[in-house]
Amino acid sequence: MDKQTRVLVTGAGGFIGSHLVTYLREKGFWVRGVDLKYPEFSETDADEFEILDLRRWDNCLQATRSVEEVYALAADMGGMGFISAHHAQILHNNSLINLHTLEAAKTNGIKRYLYTSSACFIAGTLVMTRRGSVQIEHIFAGDEVITHTGEFKKVSDTSETYFEGDLITLKFNGLPEIECTPNHRFFTSENKWKRADELTKDDEIVVPIPQNKEVIDFVDFTLPVLNLDYIDFVSANPTNISAYSREIGLPLHVVGRWHRRQGSVAKNLDPVLKTKIKLDKDFGELVGIFMAEGWVEKYKEGRPKVTFAFGEEPELIERTTELLEKTLGIPKEKVRKHSVRGQKGFKLQLVSEVLGNFFIINCYDGSGVKRAFTKQLSPTLLNSNLEFLKGFVKGFWLGDGSIRETETRTRIWFSSTSRSFIWQLRTILLQLGIYTSVQIRKPNITEINGRKLYGKESYHLYPVGKESVSDCYRLLFDRIKTIRFSRSVEKENDRFLLKVRQISKRQFKGFVYNMEVEDDHSYTVFNVAAHNCIYPEHLQEDVNVTPLKESDAYPAQPQDAYGWEKLVSEILCMHYRNDYGIETRTVRFHNIFGEKGTWKDGREKAPAAMCRKIAEAKLAGKTEIEIWGDGEQTRSFCYIDDCVEGIYRLMRSDFHEPLNLGQDRMISINQLADIIAEIAGVDITKKHIDGPQGVRGRNSDNTKLREVLGWEPEISLENGLMKTYRWIEEQVRSRDSGVKQFSQNAG
Repeated sequence: MDKQTRVLVTGAGGFIGSHLVTYLREKGFWVRGVDLKYPEFSETDADEFEILDLRRWDNCLQATRSVEEVYALAADMGGMGFISAHHAQILHNNSLINLHTLEAAKTNGIKRYLYTSSACFIAGTLVMTRRGSVQIEHIFAGDEVITHTGEFKKVSDTSETYFEGDLITLKFNGLPEIECTPNHRFFTSENKWKRADELTKDDEIVVPIPQNKEVIDFVDFTLPVLNLDYIDFVSANPTNISAYSREIGLPLHVVGRWHRRQGSVAKNLDPVLKTKIKLDKDFGELVGIFMAEGWVEKYKEGRPKVTFAFGEEPELIERTTELLEKTLGIPKEKVRKHSVRGQKGFKLQLVSEVLGNFFIINCYDGSGVKRAFTKQLSPTLLNSNLEFLKGFVKGFWLGDGSIRETETRTRIWFSSTSRSFIWQLRTILLQLGIYTSVQIRKPNITEINGRKLYGKESYHLYPVGKESVSDCYRLLFDRIKTIRFSRSVEKENDRFLLKVRQISKRQFKGFVYNMEVEDDHSYTVFNVAAHNCIYPEHLQEDVNVTPLKESDAYPAQPQDAYGWEKLVSEILCMHYRNDYGIETRTVRFHNIFGEKGTWKDGREKAPAAMCRKIAEAKLAGKTEIEIWGDGEQTRSFCYIDDCVEGIYRLMRSDFHEPLNLGQDRMISINQLADIIAEIAGVDITKKHIDGPQGVRGRNSDNTKLREVLGWEPEISLENGLMKTYRWIEEQVRSRDSGVKQFSQNAG
């Protein structure tokens, strides 16, 4: 180069930093190296080397003086054992180092800055849980969600992340639009997870049929004390009323009234005399009728009054009265029937604190407002057995359902003004093997005397697909009907397949949400199966992991503090470029290894650790080595010479977005051990022990690396390991013999 460019390498005493210093000096750069320590295994090739703590602002100003470029490699880090045990230390130290170094670079007019890194849904999206449909921003750890298999699994953590960029909008027939970040994955009919931005109209997305294995068969009713005394009286059936009244401490006239009216409920008792109710089909039907036609209001002295309102429906009125008596033992004389003034219809009413409280607790959303649009089933009823749910569906349809039949078509629907309830009902119908489309109707606006009156938004469910319509018809009418025509939704065993109708994008700035689910890293949004969103941990939990793209880092859900710190620093670099014009570059390393790096004391990476263990076993005449976990966790490993070549090429390019730097050949830790053992010329026995393993799988997707740099790492894993093992075996020999290979003093 005509003019010698002056550069700074932070972390120059470390493994990658010391190699990078040598590489840049060979390229003709003047290099200042800065670190807390000198290189441990060789003399530095830097023109100038300073021992500085870059957590301090004044040291960062000193380090960045009179240079044109910064290669920021300084970090407090190590292998998985160190990282997993020092979260707070790593996050604190590295955040200070990166913030101060970047700000000092801006202050001193640095032109180029390279940062080394490692490698959702919008608010309002409904997630299907055991407590019903819940907006994703209101999901909490401990909630149980329906996964892609239809099972309920517990949420272990939730996240809220600021996102700026394109959202993918997915449209399906009979569902609201689903909006998510491009890398959010959906489960397809091919049993594969596919990114939202890679979906096409040929894809079918899975809607799992919920498999509830923890159902509820009974509910307990809390009765007034007087009702309990009456139940005891009936059970005792005393012949001496006077003696019995003295024994239980009740007035004689009360007990006497019970005695005279035995066989019917006395006037001063609540009409409900059962302490435990079976959640059977009949009781489900009664609850369904209440959800459609009932409400609770206050009566005298604040006692609840349960009301059912009907049109001219004598059969439904008779059926409701029958169900009250059959399931709860409420005699017909306790239920008042009267016409509605000025309307064609009737009301059924009964004063019951027990039944009124049951409906308030189990059929409203808990807001205190008891209106149709606040109707919502409690988790108890929502998780009842299938017989109760079948009865519930029938009861609700009798009140707020309709059917239209022609010679060629049968159309059934359910209607409600409660958004949360209609999604509960849709999930219940799915449990019963019935798929429905959702139609949302905007409220009507009327004007009276110049004042606008707004109606409520209404929601409607329509069974679709011949099998679903037929099953729903049989459930409602207890008979089979052949369905000749219905919009096709394919049913496949324990799931439905929903075709993507339209895919679009829109710009978005705001928060997106995600969650981590135990044992199954998926959940359902609007009943559609979706996966969890530097790289989110869930993308690294399969040993056969899909190679990680640069865009997979967002929305953020790193595994640990180390990952969070890296992502924050990436975003910091982006804004310093946008706001201050510094040409920043960001490289994400994928498991760099080689000689002259840390190989002991817990800070070494997997290749160095494995080389050391095998060298120690070989020199001791042993065959057994220890491996953390089952050894099937997978990684890709990149040799150090390729790493520094990639750093240099990226710094000279015009590309300013994060870029992967690593090999894309994935192997397991067990395979890594076998390769090194062959290089060492020994046979080994693996002993798998408990210990930190990191993510289950990680591999680099080098597509963008090849596009941007026209290059990718070239040195094979075997060749890199051969050089690394020979060097580490030499270090082990020297350590065991008490001979130190190299030392360099600060003077």
